Amino acid sequence: MATGTLANVSPTLSSLVTSDCRLSMTSRLALQLGDVAGVGADLRTALVAHTSWDVAVVPTSQLGASQGGWARQALLPIRPGLTAWNLRQTVRRVQPALTHLHGARWAPMIERIPGTPLVVHAHGTDVRGRGASRTGRVVSKALERADLVIAATPDLIEHLPSGARFLPNPVDTETFAPPATRDPEAKVVLVFSRLSAIKGAQRMVEAIPLIKERSGARVVGFAGGEFTDAAVAAGLEPLPATDRAGIVKLLHQASVVIGQQRLGALGRSETEAMSCGCPVVTDLPSKGNLSIEAGAPVAKSSTAAELADSTVALLASAAERTRLGDAGRRYVEEHHRFETVATTLASWYDEVR
Repeated sequence: MATGTLANVSPTLSSLVTSDCRLSMTSRLALQLGDVAGVGADLRTALVAHTSWDVAVVPTSQLGASQGGWARQALLPIRPGLTAWNLRQTVRRVQPALTHLHGARWAPMIERIPGTPLVVHAHGTDVRGRGASRTGRVVSKALERADLVIAATPDLIEHLPSGARFLPNPVDTETFAPPATRDPEAKVVLVFSRLSAIKGAQRMVEAIPLIKERSGARVVGFAGGEFTDAAVAAGLEPLPATDRAGIVKLLHQASVVIGQQRLGALGRSETEAMSCGCPVVTDLPSKGNLSIEAGAPVAKSSTAAELADSTVALLASAAERTRLGDAGRRYVEEHHRFETVATTLASWYDEVR
């Protein structure tokens, strides 16, 4: 078990400075830069709770974030350089066993310090579809310097250097847990995905009126993405933004959850819904790197018609919703729970340190 000596280190540079003595005394300190979609925070919690690794954080610079207008825009280009400088100074000062960057876009800006292995964690748009662009080529070249490159979802492997590894996103299975009871008569469909092209929102927009017409269900979801207006016009009831507790409550009330329809991978939304025992409808092709998750218990959909068919069929059968929801919970517990993911990541850390 972890000693927990760094569990209360505040994620600010000043805290790291005042904690130099403690940080330099451990040879199993991972220094993490930034976060993406909460994955970094969950990994830190999981590593400290379930492994002998400690974790400290260098936050990304927020210079000018509280400013408005031209001042904010003028200061924005300075942030990457300032973040990289903070990280370099902290690495030299506390001498961690390794550095772990969240977001491949940081890789070109980070100096490779001899004796400090570099881990780069790609999360999505930081590498997906950028290979031919100038920025994409710069990032790809920088990733070749890394000792380990991690993909947050298996579809990213093809955009990363040879040897990149897929690490399932951690899920807090205690927070995202099934409800004590679920109303078998409810007909609430939650679109739990950003309404953008990269998430296959066009398919969702086409399926929403079919689902409502054939089942009489409410279809709800969060605004966000270029297809929001089209989804609302198709019958989606927009929900107000909420916190983590609100998300869990919403998942407990959902009869069926519609996940992303294009990437062919389980993202945070899908796995959190499955962890809550929700039956999930998403597109998981079984080819190439995507076959890693081909066995996940979800109702699959490759077209708008199939998405509507799968959703309506689940709404018509409480028994099937329960079966698929229970199977999804077991899948997340096996592949995504904190202890499992942390143990895997710790073993990779041990390989490169």
